[in-house]
Amino acid sequence: MTKTDLHELLNAVRANVDILEAHSELEWARALEAHGDEAQADLGVAASRILRIFGAMGSYNDVVLYKGGQPLKNENDDLSAARERLFNLCLNIRQKAGL
Repeated sequence: MTKTDLHELLNAVRANVDILEAHSELEWARALEAHGDEAQADLGVAASRILRIFGAMGSYNDVVLYKGGQPLKNENDDLSAARERLFNLCLNIRQKAGL
């Protein structure tokens, strides 16, 4: 794995965190930040751990942003794109790491 892989992963984590923080989803934001910090020490392990938050009920895939009881279409579209980018980067990194 390369410095580029690390840089791309950290940027993808930051993009997700920024969206989450802007909509007070602080628990998810902190969890992603922690995994981003882990990536500095072991990129493959961090990517595997990030992938785990995408599975099962109540997972990161289930997060929907609301305001006043109404889902926010544009913001949810942005979050969906950021999630997808993060997921795909993590899959690629995990594969490169042989995990």
